[in-house]
Amino acid sequence: MDQRSVGSRIGRVVAATAVVLGIAATGQTDGTAITDVSIRRAQIARFAAFPDTSIDALCFSPDSDALACGTSDGRIVLFDVRGESPLREIRSRGAAITSLAFSPEGTLLASSDASGMVAVWDPSSGDRIWSTVEDAAVHEAGFSPAGGLLIAVGDSPAVRMWEVETWEPRPPIEGHTGPIYAFAISLEEDLIVTGAGDDDPTVRLWTFPAGEPLGDDLCEGRIHDIEYSPADRHVAISGTQPSVWLWEVDRAEFLHLIFGGRTPVPDVAYSRRGNALVMVEEGGTFRFQRVPSVYEQRAVRLGEPLTAVGFSGDGLFIACGSRTGTLFLLSVP
Repeated sequence: MDQRSVGSRIGRVVAATAVVLGIAATGQTDGTAITDVSIRRAQIARFAAFPDTSIDALCFSPDSDALACGTSDGRIVLFDVRGESPLREIRSRGAAITSLAFSPEGTLLASSDASGMVAVWDPSSGDRIWSTVEDAAVHEAGFSPAGGLLIAVGDSPAVRMWEVETWEPRPPIEGHTGPIYAFAISLEEDLIVTGAGDDDPTVRLWTFPAGEPLGDDLCEGRIHDIEYSPADRHVAISGTQPSVWLWEVDRAEFLHLIFGGRTPVPDVAYSRRGNALVMVEEGGTFRFQRVPSVYEQRAVRLGEPLTAVGFSGDGLFIACGSRTGTLFLLSVP
């Protein structure tokens, strides 16, 4: 599928229509990083539109040049962020894409969907490299920090793992009593944090990859996302509560809350340095938070129910997706 046909299916990229946070500006970024200071000068452009669907997954490539976007009708679309144009569309099985993750070197793209499929794609061509279908929906799939393992969690109460070079399965991590909705692995690859909900309202800590239980903590409601801080051994946990929970990994216990609005927080993302956390709320608010501070730095109403967020590794872009199919791109002009 060529770029023109991809563009016709997702709607024209709209870089000139902006929701301005500070000063009005359009066009390309000059390379200003998004920090707790520059966020006040930034703009959000309506970067692309996906009519009649929801954007449920976002991730930037490690070099920050590409943005992968997953929709509720089973599409994965890759964008050239700086060129403000779609690169290619990957067609999965038609089930809602629940997560996307690049490998550390950016040569692989993992996806999961609501039908139970876990797949690995070549992002440069769109070809499928490997896939498997689980017995139930998969909520998140991603690579270990060094890239040697692919991990997936879902309605099955176990953490599944595969060797990336051979795609041979590793022994699962078992112990949850219900669906697992999210996970995060320490940068040292010695620990994994998993989050459940519903009948198993726990966040749990395990050795990785052996899966020996080290501790757990109760949570209210269902976990939506867990992100590991690049700066310290903390994780940010979001879910059906209108706040983000900072959790200290080594002690497996609550640190403090970052309060949001009145609606659930579907997704969070750290900056590469770990000194900033961004979050989106179902009520339509995007928040930029300096961490570990508990004081809110910036909140912006986007007017659409938000579902996904991503922070580019170079710090120049933040992407937000909505339930009504709008892809927003935040940058400092």
